[in-house]
Order: sequence, then structure tokens, then C-alpha cells
Amino acid sequence: MRYIFTLIAALFLTVAAYAQDEMSIGKSLFQKALSSSYVDQANEYFCEAFTYLDVAAEGGFGEACYLMAIMYKNGYGVECDGEIAQIMFNRGFDLGWEEGFAELGDMYLYGAVLGDGVMDSANAFATYVRGTMDGSLEERKRCTNRVAMCYYNGWGVEKNEQKAYDKWDKEVHYRELPNIMEMIADFYLKGFNVKRDVSRAAVIYYETRVPRFMLKAVEVMTENNISRVYLSNNSSWSRLAMMEEMMPYLDMDQAAYVCYLYALDRCRAGNDGAYRSMTAEYALAASAENGYAPAQLLLADWYRRGIKLSKNFVRAQEWYDVAASNEEFVSSEQLLWVVKTTLLEQQVYEVRWSVTLPEGTVISSLPGEKPISLELSPLNGYVQPRGEMEIVASEVTELEDGTVLYGGDIVLRQSVRVNHYETYLEGSLNYLLLSGEQQVRTMNQKVFVRFVDVQGNWIG
Repeated sequence: MRYIFTLIAALFLTVAAYAQDEMSIGKSLFQKALSSSYVDQANEYFCEAFTYLDVAAEGGFGEACYLMAIMYKNGYGVECDGEIAQIMFNRGFDLGWEEGFAELGDMYLYGAVLGDGVMDSANAFATYVRGTMDGSLEERKRCTNRVAMCYYNGWGVEKNEQKAYDKWDKEVHYRELPNIMEMIADFYLKGFNVKRDVSRAAVIYYETRVPRFMLKAVEVMTENNISRVYLSNNSSWSRLAMMEEMMPYLDMDQAAYVCYLYALDRCRAGNDGAYRSMTAEYALAASAENGYAPAQLLLADWYRRGIKLSKNFVRAQEWYDVAASNEEFVSSEQLLWVVKTTLLEQQVYEVRWSVTLPEGTVISSLPGEKPISLELSPLNGYVQPRGEMEIVASEVTELEDGTVLYGGDIVLRQSVRVNHYETYLEGSLNYLLLSGEQQVRTMNQKVFVRFVDVQGNWIG
């Protein structure tokens, strides 16, 4: 009997040693595959590693389960399968492996488990929280930042910016998930519990390498008149250089928008030097041809006035007609604002908006606030309001609490100073609209103004 027990123990040790050998060989092949510069060779290593790791996983090695989960998640040596990856991650956790919580949570968050792209924020949040308790030290840090990201966006938990800030591990470098970087950039942009730092916010947005965040970086810089920032590698980048670099990442609509911004930047002081990949006129034409309405309008003006292009009234009229038919100029709001401008003095214009409100509808002011305000797009860098907006209405009622109601025929007048490269105004009119049932709507009416004289002729 003693001999039998000894034989069983020896056999168990042999099997355990065999599984350990398989684990070591499989892990070595996995790492070789990751470091290989050749796709075919890497795939061979992954396929071979899978055979060894499968045996090790059956032998109780949680790390083998984790490595197999990574392979199924990314399609390394096997067919990509999110559901099997999920099973292998969880088997690894059950066997005591402390890595993979962040990866599995990300799969839930971005819809990669079922492969349908549908966010499973509840399971993502739960997995991140589990990682903050059961993960390794590094894994707990990664998952803590993901928990903060979930609080910030309201993913799987009630949105709470303060909890997001509190959970954010300030010692961990931000460069990880783009959504974590977005959260941190937003904190710096708004000055939420940190010193406001617009340049740093722009850098973090840009270094996500996600097109919509890279665009936000350029917009933030434009709005705050920041022409250059230092990235985390200490390299200095101008707005123009950043726009040139992001072009390959953009879809057609985004590229058209960025070409327009690029054209405006090339016209501004300090940005007209050599070593640029596009001229202002080339960038503007590319934007216009790809359907961006403000670029079409500006290109028409450049042809009309001979700015950076030879004067060509035929081409000017063609591009204005294209812009006028563009859906971007069709308002989705109920109110139609008719815009005319009057030349007051050189490069200073009076912009006039007129509207007739439907019966029983009024525009209301709040005590201490303007009833109607003009908010210029940050892209209109050289359009500056001059003086207060004048409001004239055929029906004006002042209430005891200081509220003023404007109804009937309303005319607004605002003087603006315009740089000759920006011969139009883009922005929005903001106001409160009250209906007869006292329902309040906060209105944001888009405005596009092409500067003409009172007869409708272009001002050149």
C-alpha cells in the first residue's frame, strides 16, 4: 500500500512538473511572437505557444489562462473570439492570476465580448471594481483610473465628476485609454479641482491619437489663441504641424473641417512661413470641394476679392451658389433670422438680425442677463464685437421682477470688426423662448453672415 501511495505521489509530481515545463515553454514562445518583426513568424510562434499553454491551463496555471485570453482577444494564432477570451480571463482570475481585469473590462466597455460593438457598461464597471481589489499593484492602479473614467462618463454607475476626480490615481501617467486621457484633459481645461492649464489639456487631447480628441486639441488652442505647445516628449508643435500630422487619421468630413482651419491659420500672422505641406488656398479649396460650407463661402469671397487667388467672378458666383444650397446653411429651428449688414467704416460692419415671432411667443430675459446674446465661433479669431447689442421690438413688456419680454417684430443690431481674410461671421444667438403655455426653451440659433452692403452686394 505504501508503495502505491509513493507511486501516486511520484506520478502527481511528474504531471505537475510537466505542466510547469509546458507553462515555461508556452510563455517563452508567446513572448517571442510578440517581439517578432515578421507576421508569419509571429503567427507560427503563437500557434506553437497555444499548444503548450493549453496543457498548462489544464494543469491549473492562471497565467496560461491569461495568455490564452489575450490570444483569443486579439486573434493571435487563433481565430478572434471575445466570448472564449472572456471565459479564459475569468478562469485565470479563479486560479488566482492578478492580471487581465482592465483588459476584460475594456472588452465589455467597447462591445468586444460579443463582437457587436454594444457597450456593456455594467459588466465593465463591475470588472474594473473587482480589479481594484483582486488585481496586482499595477493592475489596481489601471483599474482605479478606469473606475474614475466610468464615474466621469456615467458608465455602469451614476455620473459623478467629484468621485471621478477622487478615484483618479494622480501618480499614474495618463497615457492609457483615450477616454481616461479625455477625462484628465477636461479636468485641466475646466480647472476642476486642479489649476486650469489649457495648454496641458490640449496636449493630452492630442496625444490620445483619437481623431475627435485631436480635433478638440486644435479647437482649444484656436479658441485660446495658443499657437504652439510642447508635447510630453518635449517636442514643440504648432497648430499647423498638428493639423498636418492628424490628416491621415481623419474621415472625409473631419479632413474638410481641418483643411478649413488650416487655411485660416496660414493667413494669420506668424503662420505663413515655409516648410508647410499646403498653401492656404490649396487647403481651402480641398475643404470646399469636400463639402464644408464655411470653406465654400470663404473660397467664393477669395475669388470675388482676389485674396490669394486671381479675381474670378464666375468662380466666385459658382462657389457662393454651392454654399447657399449646402444643408449646413439650412436652420433646423422654427425662427428664420434675416441677416443684412451695413458698412460703417473700414472693416467695421453693423450686423442686423430681424425676425417676426409667432403670436403668443416671446423672448425673455433673466434678471441681470442679456435677453439675446451673440456667441462667436472660436474659429472667427479676427471677428470682434464692438459695443453692446441693440434690441428693438414692437412689443416690450417689463415685469415687476425685472424680467423683460420681447415679442412681435424684433430687430437686433451689433457692430463687429472683421479681418479681411474672414469675410463672414459664424456663431450662434442664444436666448430663452416662451410659448403661450409658458413653456421655456433655451434656444441656440446658428448664424452664418456673409458681409454685404444694404443692397446685397458683396463688400470687397
